[in-house]
Amino acid sequence: MNYLIFELNKQNYCIPMLKIIEIIRIKKITRIPLFPEYIQGLINLRGEIIPVVNLKVRLGYKEDLNRFSKIIIIKENKPFGIIVDRTKGILNSVESEIESKSKYVESILKKENKDYILLNTKHLIEIKRTKLNKLKLTKTSKMKRKKIQLKKIMVFELNHEKYGLMIDNIQEIVRYKAPDKISKIPEYIKGIITVRDEVIPIVDLNYRLYNKITLINENTKLIIINVKGIKAGLIVDNTYFFVDVSEIKKLPHIIKNKKNFKGFLKYKNESIMVLEPGFIINESIKALNKKSEKKNINDDIKKEKYILFRLDNEKYAIKIKSIIEINKINNTTKIPKSPDYVKGLINLRGEAIPIIDLKKRFKSTKHVNITEFSRVMVVSVEGKKLAFLADSANEIVHMNFIKIKSDNQFVMGTGDYDGDTILVLDLKKIIQKNDLVLLNKSKESILTATINKRTRENDPLSKKKFN
Repeated sequence: MNYLIFELNKQNYCIPMLKIIEIIRIKKITRIPLFPEYIQGLINLRGEIIPVVNLKVRLGYKEDLNRFSKIIIIKENKPFGIIVDRTKGILNSVESEIESKSKYVESILKKENKDYILLNTKHLIEIKRTKLNKLKLTKTSKMKRKKIQLKKIMVFELNHEKYGLMIDNIQEIVRYKAPDKISKIPEYIKGIITVRDEVIPIVDLNYRLYNKITLINENTKLIIINVKGIKAGLIVDNTYFFVDVSEIKKLPHIIKNKKNFKGFLKYKNESIMVLEPGFIINESIKALNKKSEKKNINDDIKKEKYILFRLDNEKYAIKIKSIIEINKINNTTKIPKSPDYVKGLINLRGEAIPIIDLKKRFKSTKHVNITEFSRVMVVSVEGKKLAFLADSANEIVHMNFIKIKSDNQFVMGTGDYDGDTILVLDLKKIIQKNDLVLLNKSKESILTATINKRTRENDPLSKKKFN
């Protein structure tokens, strides 16, 4: 079951989505004499008179209506509204549940060390229907609503316009989290994040639709969609409210990119385009959409050890069993006619090892700055030793590995560490075989020249064996 999360006095509450009719901004509430104190009054919602509960008063909090308040319209025997501080998102799964003996609280839901108070909506309002019957209602409010199947739409903002998504396609809504970048993917895919042991590709919806980059601010949200089991996070400017509609109207034929939308709906004199999320899902999204191979992410025994290192403020990882050693960078010898990402050779206790500049290999536009924190990681790849240059490398961690299939040849998967998504490199793909052959030939020729020079100079070190 899905639940709507909302905040009241800095505490998380929730209500089953099935009981929600819609969410609206605070509007004029007409107070009614002799009603209970917790009844804020009545509102006229499209001709229907609905009582509104001041939830803070009902639950014993200090009354404090502020400009961020929302009214959630709830469906019981008769609809009524509750005033909340703000809505926060959707809770789509629960790890545990604790029953409550409170009249107004059904239970406490727990997920990821957070508590969500599930309200018992049946007991939130107790008004004798005779009091409501005495009110003089408009003719419209007396009309019986047609029994039709309504579609629930979530409205969000994009490019200063309102758009909609059917609630059936939404898994959850979370605050924006900067994704980890991956190269060789479409530009509108900004990277990946890990959400509860799953890799979720992040799509800049504004860029996907209009070729405009979304400007990130405190209101930016990620809408996690699920289309036939394939998931993606959509970057949107903000999320607003839910509405129930009887019909999604078809778009005119002249509309460009018509396949990207289910149609449109009318709401308060506004036309809201309803997105068809299926157009987001392509082979790149599918390839990045993989579940973790590990089921118990809290079991350190099953996790592998990795060396964490940084490049351009991004975190990467290499399996520690592939690491021979980590050192500060020493003088390098340039290799003629080598790929631009090969910085040269370093001498490690008499052994010449090619050093790979990972920034250049990843086509980064930033210059390589050697600092006191720079390190070379010497690794073994198919029996050959290579060294990788990194901005820093000094952390050993246990991580749960999540295998992904991507067009990015350098990434074999991700790890989830301390809430961050770490890209795990495939060392076999960092350097191509033909480049490796060329490096070995160049390496041998340089070493031969060095030995000959030392021999001519009668240097005792000429007897040193180089491999």
